[in-house]
Amino acid sequence: MWDSPSLEEKERQLEASRRYEERNKEKRRLAAKERMQRKQMNNKKLPQSEQDSIRDRQRKSEEAYHRRNRADIRERTASRRSDIYFDRWKDDLDNMPHPKHRIGCLQRLEDYKPAELAAWKCAQEALKNEWKPSRSRPIL
Repeated sequence: MWDSPSLEEKERQLEASRRYEERNKEKRRLAAKERMQRKQMNNKKLPQSEQDSIRDRQRKSEEAYHRRNRADIRERTASRRSDIYFDRWKDDLDNMPHPKHRIGCLQRLEDYKPAELAAWKCAQEALKNEWKPSRSRPIL
């Protein structure tokens, strides 16, 4: 059978819970006092110069936020746009017989995506070097 807690143990637990309650009561009292002070400060009318400086700080932070956001959007759309251009120019290259147009297209590709252009050129070389049966002979 379980031993019931001794009298000293019960007293120690009661004292601990009492101290805990007192600490919490004190914390709640301080928090309420702080809330009241903040409320009074918010209701107090600030001098015009302070209002202006607060407004300027808010405006500058908003401008900085929008500037960063616009730069991020520009960067994302630029990379997306270059991908679109690359795909379009690659299609043009595949479908363009005239060498003058091919050269202009290759130059645009080289400006935007040099690595992809090199890979495309390697693929074209591989296709060119690949053996194909002549069309005049029927495949048996």
